[in-house]
Parts: sequence; structure tokens; C-alpha cells
Amino acid sequence: MYNMKDLKSPYFQLTFSREKTVVKHYGRKVVYLLKDDERARDSILFHLNGGDWSIIEEVIETNRRTWDGLKEALSIAKSNFADLIMNDFVIVSGNFKAITMMLESQVKIIGVDLKPNFSPATNQTFLRGMRMIAEQKLLEQSNRIKRGQKKAIEKGVRIGNTKRTKKLTKAHEANVRRWAEFRKEVWPIIEKIKLEFPNVTEFGICQELEMRGILTFKGNTRWYPQVLRRIINQNLGEKE
Repeated sequence: MYNMKDLKSPYFQLTFSREKTVVKHYGRKVVYLLKDDERARDSILFHLNGGDWSIIEEVIETNRRTWDGLKEALSIAKSNFADLIMNDFVIVSGNFKAITMMLESQVKIIGVDLKPNFSPATNQTFLRGMRMIAEQKLLEQSNRIKRGQKKAIEKGVRIGNTKRTKKLTKAHEANVRRWAEFRKEVWPIIEKIKLEFPNVTEFGICQELEMRGILTFKGNTRWYPQVLRRIINQNLGEKE
């Protein structure tokens, strides 16, 4: 179990000098960090000083769009009847998806950074309130985007699906020409392979093309039967 002597950073010394009371904590804890941050660890360890507790796992967030780390931390805490403790609750709870995950998990959340304005130990009522705030922020952001899009449309900017615009149409036409040239270039090689190996499968032709160093249309070395089938069908279709 961690204790006060494990804390060595200058940040901890400043925190310690200002703290007057120590609340005892008990039970299992899962530490959740937004990044690998010693200051956050020190704040969490200092908050936990006193009592009989143990950190069973530490999880560092890897993706703040999908919140994979938070999901993992909540799962570990729930399956081990542990509390989730973090020093970035204010940041995490500002995201609607993240606060919803915390609320639905039914895991006790301890936000060390909530001090001194709020109690670090949150409850369902507090989490529901934070989710309402996050939802309001999300709605405001959506409205700002809509207003921006409306202004752009008024200025003549095309929003949304840009298919069939002049630039994309020209690019598509150029791509079609390049594909036609490519399949005509590679077709004689395919026919030669079929003559050399009469019973060869499409997969076998792909392997032969790879062995001969023939690149695909996109410049890759790996050939796939569906691409080969498309080349064969299109070339045979032109002959008919």
C-alpha cells in the first residue's frame, strides 16, 4: 500500500503544507489518469493518506474520443467492488459520453480535484447534475456549428455531401482513366499466367503477380481475388 513517504515531488510538498486535516480512507481503489502524470499521482496519494486502503490498478487514458481507458477503469472497479479515484474529474465530467459512462457504471467516483468547493466523494445525484451540464455544453456546441453552417451557406459555401462538384468530378474521371490504363497493362500478364498454369485459381494468380513484383493499382504488393476478378470481368466484357 502507498503511504506518505512515497510522495517526493515539489508539488506534493506545496499541497501538504496547505492541508490541515486528513480524512481516513478504506477499501480498494482504481486510479484513473488522463495522462502519465506524477503530479496527479501525488495528489491522489496525498488525498488517500490515512486509513486502510489499497490501489489495485492504475489505468491511463489512451483515447479521449472513445474513452477506452475510462471504460476499462470502471469495469475493473465494478468487478472488484472498488472506488474509482482521479485528479481530472472536472475535465472528464465535462464530456457527455464520459460522464454518462461514470453515471451508468454505478461505481463510486472520487474526484480529488473537486476540493475545496465540493466533496471529492461523488454520488449519483451529483453525477446526474454534471451530466446535465455536459449535455447543455454539447447542445450549445451543436447550435454553434449549425449557426456557422448557416452563415457559410448564405455566403455560397456548399455544406455536406460534395459529390458531383467540378473538382471531384474531374478527379473521378482521371481516376477512371488511370484504372482503365492499369487493367489493360496488367491484363497480358494475367493471360500469360493462365496459359502457363491452366488450372490456376484466382488466388493462385494473385500469388504469381506478387512473386513477379507486379504492383496493384494503388501501388501495393498484396493482390486480392476480388480486385483480380474485377480486372478479368472488365477486360472480358470489352472483348465481347
